[in-house]
Amino acid sequence: MLILASQSPRRRDLLNSIGVEFEIIVSNYEEDHDIETVPELLAKAHAINKAEEVYGRTKERVGDIILGSDTLVYLSGEILGKPRDAAQAKEMIQRLSGKIHQVITAMHFIVIENFEKSLTHIEKTDVTFKSLTNEEIDAYIETEEWQDKAGAYAIQGAAASFVAKIEGSFSNVVGLPLESFQRIYAELLND
Repeated sequence: MLILASQSPRRRDLLNSIGVEFEIIVSNYEEDHDIETVPELLAKAHAINKAEEVYGRTKERVGDIILGSDTLVYLSGEILGKPRDAAQAKEMIQRLSGKIHQVITAMHFIVIENFEKSLTHIEKTDVTFKSLTNEEIDAYIETEEWQDKAGAYAIQGAAASFVAKIEGSFSNVVGLPLESFQRIYAELLND
């Protein structure tokens, strides 16, 4: 059984879309996106810490596999986390307008039988936003879809019209790179 150490409805929906049986046990790990570091390393640290926190509460469930994951939006040397309010969301979308940014997701798997048996994978997708008008941005902010979204947008929602080009995994931008997840999960199940 897969244990998803996340309360993300997007990750839940993605896993449901490919028919994976899983249970959600939300990690109590508190993310800190203000740490000055390379975005891949920050996403990796968050994913590992989420999985390890859940492992500490489930280590008797031998054979289960824990998945901790973290997704970041990275633009011009800065990590764009989840906006505090509408003003910050608008500022983020304005900054993304007409530019290429990266969506970085780290996945950390722990097989519950041997804490040493773990694996981390990092996936990057380049996303290019078209140049947006102030009216388009204001209309998007009014939808409140930006809430609880890294970079203040959901590619699977109204912000899909902002995207001019994607290079890499679409599902990674949603919150979990399904192609890589399926490969790694199958390998771990068959070990």
